[in-house]
Amino acid sequence: MSKAFKVGLIGATGYSGAEIVRLLLRHVAVDLAVLMTANLERKATQSQKLSEVLPQFLGLCDLPIEPLDFDRLVQLGVASVFLATPNETSHGLVPLLLERGLRVIDLS
Repeated sequence: MSKAFKVGLIGATGYSGAEIVRLLLRHVAVDLAVLMTANLERKATQSQKLSEVLPQFLGLCDLPIEPLDFDRLVQLGVASVFLATPNETSHGLVPLLLERGLRVIDLS
């Protein structure tokens, strides 16, 4: 079965984000298309792969952690976005994601 349902994740490096990555990688109908950060400090640093930040994903997920870019989510054909961010961050992001026609699953 091909992975047809594209999803994105904002906030992959925290506990909740890492658990969602672990679950999504095992789901046969999901394509984890992009990992993004809304953290301003991380945005200023060089992009790292998830497996460099969280070694338990070495060989399982080498997606880069990209700066938050709403247009890129749409461009990649992402259907749903998981938010594993602090609740005050999610509160600001949810309306902006919904405006772009994305489904949002907020873990905060």
